Amino acid sequence: MEEGEVNGRGRTAAEPIWSRTFMGPLVSLTPLKTLMKHSSHYLGGRVALMLLGFASFPIFTRVFSVADYGTLNLIQNTVLVLTVLAKFGLQQSVQRYYPEYASAADPLSLCRYYSTLFFGTGSFALLLTSVFVGGVALGLGRPLGIAATGTLLFACSLIVIRALRSMQLNLMQMENKTKLFNVMEIFQKAVGIGVTVVLLFAWRKSILSCFIGMIVVALGVVLKM
Repeated sequence: MEEGEVNGRGRTAAEPIWSRTFMGPLVSLTPLKTLMKHSSHYLGGRVALMLLGFASFPIFTRVFSVADYGTLNLIQNTVLVLTVLAKFGLQQSVQRYYPEYASAADPLSLCRYYSTLFFGTGSFALLLTSVFVGGVALGLGRPLGIAATGTLLFACSLIVIRALRSMQLNLMQMENKTKLFNVMEIFQKAVGIGVTVVLLFAWRKSILSCFIGMIVVALGVVLKM
């Protein structure tokens, strides 16, 4: 029987018996191994990030008062909501259109894709940040229950940084750079905590120190990538 010819059992001669599951369809072990490898990378990364969060929690709760810790979380959640709005769903566009541009015959098409993605995301995030900062300057911080408006304004720079960082992370996923994805996530989290702790104990025990640490590390990672 020649290669590719189907025998009486509905299986080609070149097809190994173990490549057919009990459900019937063919299964290639190479994609399964890749799936398991990538899944283990993401699982390990998420666990490491959770452990870093647990490790930093008692430090911050001992340094800050209940009021300061509440303000810290309120500002972080405000920035988080604004970051979600600033991304404008473009992280889904990364996954939808990347294969088309990556396989295009024009070598410049992927460069145009990257520039459109990052400039578009950055511009919209900057516009949203400017509108929100203007609102805070007019007294929007008080209805939100945030008295530390200066810290809130400073933390707003994270909106642009995190929106751009989200695009980078999605591109890493599309390019199957799972190790780099998780290493950079863990590195940013660990270094951010470390810089923040140093600022808290060596400079000033305030929530401003936390956001300085976050911004410096996040901006460094975005520019480095």
